Amino acid sequence: MKRKLLLWISIILLVITAVTLLFSHNQLEEKHEEEIRRVISSNGGGVVKIERVEPEDSPFADDFNKSNVVYKITYHKRVQNKGDAIEFYSIGWSSNFKHDVSY
Repeated sequence: MKRKLLLWISIILLVITAVTLLFSHNQLEEKHEEEIRRVISSNGGGVVKIERVEPEDSPFADDFNKSNVVYKITYHKRVQNKGDAIEFYSIGWSSNFKHDVSY
């Protein structure tokens, strides 16, 4: 009887932990996207597309911290009308941006 109770408590705690981690991860990604949009907008641009990419596929391949997330942002510059530009942003847990030059 005690074993069954302990097993159920363990399963419930595991499910609660998994749901909490998933919710936290989604909240963090939303926060990153909001910050990306804010930064691009404050520099006179408009975000077209935000993609999460592997560090190896970015300019940060050699300078990457495992706790960072790398995004590829396609945006247009409202002031120049020269088409879309692409930048890569590496965002750590503190949401500090580190970006590479436009392509």
